[in-house]
This record gives sequence, structure tokens and C-alpha cells, in this order.
Amino acid sequence: MHGLGDDVGALAAIKGALALAPGFPPALEALQKIGAPKNAAQSGAATPATASGGLNPAECMIPVADIQLDPKSVDRVLRACTSLINSGGGSVDDRSLAFLQRGSMYRRQQKYELALADFDQAIRYDPKSASANTGRGNALRLLNRLDESIAAHSEAIRLDPNNALAYSNRGNAFGDKKDYEHAIADFDTAIKIDPKYATAFYNRANIKLDAGDKPGAIADYRQALALRPGFKEAADMLKQLGAK
Repeated sequence: MHGLGDDVGALAAIKGALALAPGFPPALEALQKIGAPKNAAQSGAATPATASGGLNPAECMIPVADIQLDPKSVDRVLRACTSLINSGGGSVDDRSLAFLQRGSMYRRQQKYELALADFDQAIRYDPKSASANTGRGNALRLLNRLDESIAAHSEAIRLDPNNALAYSNRGNAFGDKKDYEHAIADFDTAIKIDPKYATAFYNRANIKLDAGDKPGAIADYRQALALRPGFKEAADMLKQLGAK
């Protein structure tokens, strides 16, 4: 969750990645970005994901949703997931995760129709996956299918009422519709669930600013930056608004 303003969550995800694939380059790079202790990588820094340096299908199972990846790493995870999907094997849960991961990679590549198709497949294998439903909602939002996006995020929330990410994602969709009341309510709930969720503060600030509440927006940008020092987007907005 480094990109979401939650370094604790990011560190947990990175450790999980290294446990599954020791030496996984994106995970090691992410450790450096968040300034994690050097011993955080000791479990896997010595050996590459595969002895030959080739594609390791297990990389598809690595929890990379909370790790910012460069384009080459996105492609690598995508190909690993495709390899697993095309193999036709694996449990229902594994296949759902493979489609979920590949959908997330397609979204990062801005291939939103392909992402949506994969999220649909993930849900077909695991209809109770809140992550797949909110992922589907994000793809629909990026396709400007906002009512469907809100419905997908609402289903994720029904499945997991304490899913702060789903509330924040739905808030973004409401914001795109200029439905500021519902958007702010969703960000409020996301923050109540996770008071350290910096991006929820940042997104709420954007909505407040769009709605004409400049003081409220500045307060939220400041809180986002306080929770995640170095949050460039929040710092840029404060500078743009003439605030410190």
C-alpha cells in the first residue's frame, strides 16, 4: 500500500512476495523506496526467483497489488498469470487469483476491457471475492461506466463491509458523477475503517476542492501528507493552493 499511503501494508505485501519468490526484483526495489530496514529482505535477497532468471509462474501468486511495479515487472507478472491460466490446472481459488492478478496488470497497462474480462472470470471462480468485485468496479470506472462501477464496488462492500479500499474506490466513482455527498460519505467510512489510509484523505480532498470547500481540502491534503511524508501529489496540491 505504499502507493496508497500505507507503508506498513506495503511492507507486509513485500515480505509476502519475497517469501513466495526470493529475490523478486520489484519487491526488493519497493523495499528501498519505502526505506524498510535492510534485514527485511534477508529471507530472500540472495537468490533470484528462478535459477535461470526465467519466468516463474509462481510470480502470479505474489501479492503485488500494494507494490508499485515498473512496466517490465507488470509484463512479467502478467505473463506468469497467463501461463498459469493457460495450464488449465489449479484450484478454484488459485484460478480466481490468477485472473484477479492478471486483470490488475491489464488495468496498469490501461487495457481496461481486458482487465474487466479477467475480473469477471475471477468472480466466476470466486463469487465472494470482494477484491475481484472492487477490481471490476475500477475497470468499469475507467471505461466511464460509472453506475456499473458503483454497483460493483457496492457488491464488494456487501461481501466485506470493512473493506476500506472498496469504499474509497466507490467514492471515486461517485466523485466522477459529481455526487459529492455520497463520495465524501464513502471516504469518511474508508477513513473510519482505516484512519491511516492516506489516499482516502487525498481523494476526499479532491472532492472537497471540486465541491468548493477549499479549507476542507487543504486540511485533508495536509493529513494525507502527514500520514505519508513524501506524498508528492498531496504536496503538489498544497503548493498549488498556496498552503503549507
